[in-house]
Amino acid sequence: MIYLKLFEDFKEVDNPHGGEFNFGKLSNEDISKVKLFIEDLRKTCKENGIKLRLENKTGIPYTDNDDGMMVNGYFSGEDKELACAVGKDIDLWLTILIHESCHMDQFLENVPAWTDNIGLEQTDSWLSGEDDVDMDQIEEEIRTGIDVELDCEKRSVKKIKQWKLDSIVDVEEYIQKSNAYILFYRWMHKNRSWYKIGKEPYNIKDIVSRMPKSFNIDYSRLSPKIGRIFDTYL
Repeated sequence: MIYLKLFEDFKEVDNPHGGEFNFGKLSNEDISKVKLFIEDLRKTCKENGIKLRLENKTGIPYTDNDDGMMVNGYFSGEDKELACAVGKDIDLWLTILIHESCHMDQFLENVPAWTDNIGLEQTDSWLSGEDDVDMDQIEEEIRTGIDVELDCEKRSVKKIKQWKLDSIVDVEEYIQKSNAYILFYRWMHKNRSWYKIGKEPYNIKDIVSRMPKSFNIDYSRLSPKIGRIFDTYL
Protein backbone atom coordinates (compact mmCIF):
# COMPACT_ATOMS: atom_id res chain seq x y z
CA MET A 1 0.00 0.00 0.00
CA ILE A 2 1.13 3.52 -0.79
CA TYR A 3 0.10 6.64 1.10
CA LEU A 4 0.64 9.98 -0.60
CA LYS A 5 0.26 13.57 0.50
CA LEU A 6 -0.50 15.39 -2.72
CA PHE A 7 1.59 18.43 -3.56
CA GLU A 8 -0.58 21.53 -3.38
CA ASP A 9 1.69 24.58 -3.47
CA PHE A 10 4.73 25.15 -5.65
CA LYS A 11 5.47 28.52 -4.06
CA GLU A 12 9.09 28.91 -3.08
CA VAL A 13 9.79 29.95 0.50
CA ASP A 14 12.84 31.33 2.24
CA ASN A 15 15.05 29.02 4.25
CA PRO A 16 16.44 31.38 6.92
CA HIS A 17 18.60 28.71 8.52
CA GLY A 18 20.03 27.30 5.30
CA GLY A 19 21.19 23.71 5.21
CA GLU A 20 19.27 20.51 4.56
CA PHE A 21 15.97 21.50 6.21
CA ASN A 22 13.81 24.59 6.18
CA PHE A 23 13.17 25.25 9.86
CA GLY A 24 11.40 28.54 9.23
CA LYS A 25 11.43 30.79 12.27
CA LEU A 26 11.84 28.08 14.89
CA SER A 27 13.92 28.73 17.97
CA ASN A 28 17.15 26.78 18.42
CA GLU A 29 15.43 24.77 21.17
CA ASP A 30 12.63 23.69 18.85
CA ILE A 31 15.08 22.95 16.04
CA SER A 32 16.92 20.60 18.42
CA LYS A 33 13.67 18.74 19.12
CA VAL A 34 13.01 18.27 15.41
CA LYS A 35 16.56 17.07 14.80
CA LEU A 36 16.24 14.47 17.58
CA PHE A 37 13.00 13.21 16.02
CA ILE A 38 14.64 12.97 12.58
CA GLU A 39 17.73 11.27 14.01
CA ASP A 40 15.54 8.60 15.58
CA LEU A 41 13.58 8.28 12.34
CA ARG A 42 16.79 7.70 10.37
CA LYS A 43 17.78 5.00 12.86
CA THR A 44 14.41 3.25 12.61
CA CYS A 45 14.51 3.33 8.81
CA LYS A 46 18.06 1.96 8.70
CA GLU A 47 17.26 -0.85 11.12
CA ASN A 48 14.25 -1.92 9.08
CA GLY A 49 15.59 -1.53 5.56
CA ILE A 50 13.39 1.49 4.78
CA LYS A 51 14.79 4.02 2.32
CA LEU A 52 14.39 7.55 3.73
CA ARG A 53 14.23 10.43 1.23
CA LEU A 54 14.21 13.89 2.80
CA GLU A 55 14.72 16.38 -0.03
CA ASN A 56 15.33 20.12 0.31
CA LYS A 57 12.64 20.91 -2.25
CA THR A 58 9.08 22.23 -2.15
CA GLY A 59 7.74 19.02 -3.70
CA ILE A 60 8.99 15.52 -4.26
CA PRO A 61 8.28 13.34 -7.31
CA TYR A 62 6.65 10.02 -6.76
CA THR A 63 9.01 8.07 -8.99
CA ASP A 64 6.70 5.13 -9.74
CA ASN A 65 4.03 7.44 -11.15
CA ASP A 66 4.24 7.84 -14.91
CA ASP A 67 2.58 11.26 -15.00
CA GLY A 68 5.32 12.85 -12.90
CA MET A 69 2.94 13.67 -10.04
CA MET A 70 4.50 15.82 -7.32
CA VAL A 71 3.66 15.10 -3.71
CA ASN A 72 4.46 16.53 -0.29
CA GLY A 73 5.48 13.12 0.98
CA TYR A 74 4.60 9.44 0.99
CA PHE A 75 5.22 6.06 2.50
CA SER A 76 5.24 2.94 0.34
CA GLY A 77 5.17 -0.42 2.06
CA GLU A 78 5.69 -2.11 -1.30
CA ASP A 79 8.86 -0.16 -2.06
CA LYS A 80 9.85 0.22 1.61
CA GLU A 81 10.36 3.94 1.11
CA LEU A 82 9.50 7.01 3.20
CA ALA A 83 9.82 10.40 1.53
CA CYS A 84 9.11 14.03 2.37
CA ALA A 85 9.85 17.41 0.80
CA VAL A 86 11.51 19.51 3.52
CA GLY A 87 12.30 22.64 1.50
CA LYS A 88 9.06 24.40 2.44
CA ASP A 89 8.58 26.14 5.78
CA ILE A 90 8.49 23.64 8.63
CA ASP A 91 4.84 24.51 9.25
CA LEU A 92 4.15 22.79 5.92
CA TRP A 93 6.40 19.72 6.13
CA LEU A 94 6.79 18.59 9.74
CA THR A 95 3.27 17.21 10.20
CA ILE A 96 3.50 15.46 6.83
CA LEU A 97 6.72 13.74 7.84
CA ILE A 98 5.21 12.73 11.18
CA HIS A 99 2.06 11.42 9.49
CA GLU A 100 3.92 9.40 6.86
CA SER A 101 6.30 8.02 9.49
CA CYS A 102 3.23 6.72 11.34
CA HIS A 103 2.10 4.89 8.20
CA MET A 104 5.57 3.33 8.27
CA ASP A 105 5.01 2.34 11.91
CA GLN A 106 1.71 0.69 10.94
CA PHE A 107 3.56 -1.28 8.27
CA LEU A 108 6.40 -2.31 10.58
CA GLU A 109 4.02 -3.34 13.37
CA ASN A 110 1.72 -5.14 10.92
CA VAL A 111 -1.35 -3.66 12.64
CA PRO A 112 -4.86 -4.66 11.47
CA ALA A 113 -5.65 -1.11 10.31
CA TRP A 114 -2.79 -1.51 7.83
CA THR A 115 -3.16 -5.16 6.84
CA ASP A 116 -6.96 -4.98 6.48
CA ASN A 117 -6.90 -1.89 4.27
CA ILE A 118 -7.96 -2.74 0.71
CA GLY A 119 -7.18 0.54 -1.04
CA LEU A 120 -9.57 2.70 -3.06
CA GLU A 121 -9.49 1.09 -6.52
CA GLN A 122 -13.26 0.72 -6.94
CA THR A 123 -13.85 4.10 -5.33
CA ASP A 124 -11.44 5.80 -7.73
CA SER A 125 -13.22 4.21 -10.70
CA TRP A 126 -16.60 5.32 -9.36
CA LEU A 127 -15.38 8.88 -8.76
CA SER A 128 -14.08 8.93 -12.33
CA GLY A 129 -17.59 8.22 -13.66
CA GLU A 130 -17.58 4.43 -13.93
CA ASP A 131 -20.98 2.99 -12.99
CA ASP A 132 -20.18 -0.71 -13.35
CA VAL A 133 -18.80 -0.96 -9.82
CA ASP A 134 -19.55 -2.90 -6.65
CA MET A 135 -21.06 -0.38 -4.21
CA ASP A 136 -20.60 -2.78 -1.30
CA GLN A 137 -16.91 -2.92 -2.17
CA ILE A 138 -16.78 0.86 -2.26
CA GLU A 139 -18.33 1.04 1.21
CA GLU A 140 -15.69 -1.41 2.45
CA GLU A 141 -12.87 0.55 0.79
CA ILE A 142 -14.05 3.74 2.48
CA ARG A 143 -14.45 2.02 5.84
CA THR A 144 -10.95 0.54 5.79
CA GLY A 145 -9.55 3.80 4.41
CA ILE A 146 -10.99 5.66 7.39
CA ASP A 147 -9.65 3.01 9.76
CA VAL A 148 -6.07 3.24 8.50
CA GLU A 149 -6.07 7.06 8.46
CA LEU A 150 -7.68 7.37 11.90
CA ASP A 151 -5.15 4.98 13.41
CA CYS A 152 -2.36 6.93 11.71
CA GLU A 153 -3.62 10.29 12.98
CA LYS A 154 -3.90 9.01 16.55
CA ARG A 155 -0.33 7.75 16.29
CA SER A 156 0.75 11.14 14.90
CA VAL A 157 -0.67 13.00 17.90
CA LYS A 158 1.05 10.56 20.24
CA LYS A 159 4.35 11.05 18.39
CA ILE A 160 4.03 14.84 18.47
CA LYS A 161 3.68 14.68 22.24
CA GLN A 162 6.39 12.02 22.64
CA TRP A 163 9.00 14.23 20.96
CA LYS A 164 7.65 17.40 22.62
CA LEU A 165 6.83 18.83 19.20
CA ASP A 166 3.60 20.30 20.55
CA SER A 167 5.53 23.53 21.02
CA ILE A 168 5.61 23.63 17.20
CA VAL A 169 2.41 21.81 16.23
CA ASP A 170 -0.94 22.89 17.68
CA VAL A 171 -2.30 19.46 18.65
CA GLU A 172 -5.91 20.59 18.93
CA GLU A 173 -5.81 22.12 15.46
CA TYR A 174 -4.02 19.04 14.12
CA ILE A 175 -6.88 16.85 15.37
CA GLN A 176 -9.40 19.19 13.74
CA LYS A 177 -7.52 19.00 10.43
CA SER A 178 -7.39 15.21 10.75
CA ASN A 179 -11.13 15.07 11.31
CA ALA A 180 -11.71 17.33 8.31
CA TYR A 181 -9.84 14.84 6.12
CA ILE A 182 -11.26 11.63 7.62
CA LEU A 183 -14.89 12.80 7.71
CA PHE A 184 -14.50 14.03 4.15
CA TYR A 185 -14.47 10.35 3.11
CA ARG A 186 -18.12 10.15 4.20
CA TRP A 187 -19.02 13.34 2.35
CA MET A 188 -17.23 12.06 -0.74
CA HIS A 189 -19.23 8.81 -0.58
CA LYS A 190 -22.50 10.72 -0.29
CA ASN A 191 -21.71 13.24 -3.06
CA ARG A 192 -19.56 11.10 -5.39
CA SER A 193 -17.00 13.89 -5.53
CA TRP A 194 -13.37 14.33 -4.48
CA TYR A 195 -12.04 17.73 -3.50
CA LYS A 196 -10.28 19.92 -6.05
CA ILE A 197 -6.69 21.07 -5.65
CA GLY A 198 -6.82 24.25 -3.61
CA LYS A 199 -10.02 23.12 -1.86
CA GLU A 200 -8.56 20.51 0.47
CA PRO A 201 -10.91 20.34 3.49
CA TYR A 202 -7.99 20.23 5.95
CA ASN A 203 -6.64 23.49 4.48
CA ILE A 204 -9.91 25.47 4.62
CA LYS A 205 -9.94 27.38 7.91
CA ASP A 206 -13.74 27.71 8.01
CA ILE A 207 -14.03 23.92 7.81
CA VAL A 208 -11.20 23.11 10.20
CA SER A 209 -12.43 25.51 12.89
CA ARG A 210 -15.80 23.71 12.94
CA MET A 211 -14.39 20.20 13.26
CA PRO A 212 -14.43 18.13 16.49
CA LYS A 213 -11.36 18.61 18.69
CA SER A 214 -11.03 14.95 19.66
CA PHE A 215 -11.06 11.54 18.02
CA ASN A 216 -13.89 10.39 20.29
CA ILE A 217 -16.58 10.68 17.62
CA ASP A 218 -18.59 8.41 15.31
CA TYR A 219 -16.76 7.99 11.99
CA SER A 220 -19.29 5.51 10.60
CA ARG A 221 -21.63 8.28 9.45
CA LEU A 222 -21.61 11.92 8.42
CA SER A 223 -23.67 14.07 10.75
CA PRO A 224 -26.06 16.54 9.05
CA LYS A 225 -24.21 19.43 10.73
CA ILE A 226 -20.79 18.48 9.36
CA GLY A 227 -22.33 17.56 6.03
CA ARG A 228 -23.68 21.11 5.72
CA ILE A 229 -20.25 22.52 6.54
CA PHE A 230 -18.66 20.53 3.70
CA ASP A 231 -21.53 21.44 1.37
CA THR A 232 -20.87 25.13 2.02
CA TYR A 233 -17.14 25.18 1.32
CA LEU A 234 -16.39 22.28 -1.06
